[in-house]
Amino acid sequence: QQRSAADLIVWCAASNAPPQVEAAARSAVADAAGRMLVVGTKADLLGDMAGVDLSVSAVTGAGLTELQRQIRRALSRRQAGQRWFVGTTAARCRESLTHARRALERAAAAARARQGDEIVAIEIRDALNHLGRIVGQVCTDDILNHIFSNFCIGK
Repeated sequence: QQRSAADLIVWCAASNAPPQVEAAARSAVADAAGRMLVVGTKADLLGDMAGVDLSVSAVTGAGLTELQRQIRRALSRRQAGQRWFVGTTAARCRESLTHARRALERAAAAARARQGDEIVAIEIRDALNHLGRIVGQVCTDDILNHIFSNFCIGK
């Protein structure tokens, strides 16, 4: 399902993989034609591979800059049916992360100023709520139970 929804699939094929393994694996993503960048890895072992768009080596760094350029180019092209909601989702995530960071900064400042553990806990809860918006779930009770069980708060 994720494969069919992807704007780009970066298919990494090890240069030392047996051909039959690679052929079977590629058939699994055959429906991604036009949205797939085939990258030959481990180019330091065997050099450039046939049938790949680009060869790279993590050991020598060869081809990595070109890989970044090709990914950037492929994702910057506006395509019919392109998933526009990614930008809005990223903006919401950025906003949640900003709010979480500010809450954690307030918690740290309250702790330094010895304003009370309950104030620190409130700020931490606020940060967790904002982070929970990103992942879709927050389990603050477990975290707060741990905090309250390990610190003397309100006594």
